[in-house]
Amino acid sequence: MDLLHFTSDNKDKFGRDCDTKYDPCDYSFVFNVGTTSNRNKYFKFRTKGFNHYSPLNFCEGELLSDNSSIQTVRTPFSIPFYDSWTGSFHLRIKVDDRDGKYPNYNFVAIDRFFKIININPGEIKTETLTGMWKVRSTITIAFVVKCTNQFYGLTCT
Repeated sequence: MDLLHFTSDNKDKFGRDCDTKYDPCDYSFVFNVGTTSNRNKYFKFRTKGFNHYSPLNFCEGELLSDNSSIQTVRTPFSIPFYDSWTGSFHLRIKVDDRDGKYPNYNFVAIDRFFKIININPGEIKTETLTGMWKVRSTITIAFVVKCTNQFYGLTCT
């Protein structure tokens, strides 16, 4: 999964400025990748805060995790799946404004995204998702599914 681009209007989900008119949001993203019955089956992760005015463009190799995380995650990142490939996954993304100091961060919701991604192994798909709340943020992500080692075909079996 490769994060490419995020836009927002520097406001929370109610249309209020994140911090002040002159201070950008500290965007923090929560990714849930799973199925209908298990939203975190494949992956759940919260990024560090990105103190940046919109638009936010992600660079290859950019560190997404912060120093307090057990995982080191950079873009693009791989998400392993351990079953036969079903042809799709559920992607949920929550975007927050992160304030405060570790470990006592305060998170204020900015927007949410949900999409069922239908994709076959070997296919590259780029999606731009539009947020569900008042601010109508967008996030653009590229996806590719690869079968590993001795696995092949549409179900990677």
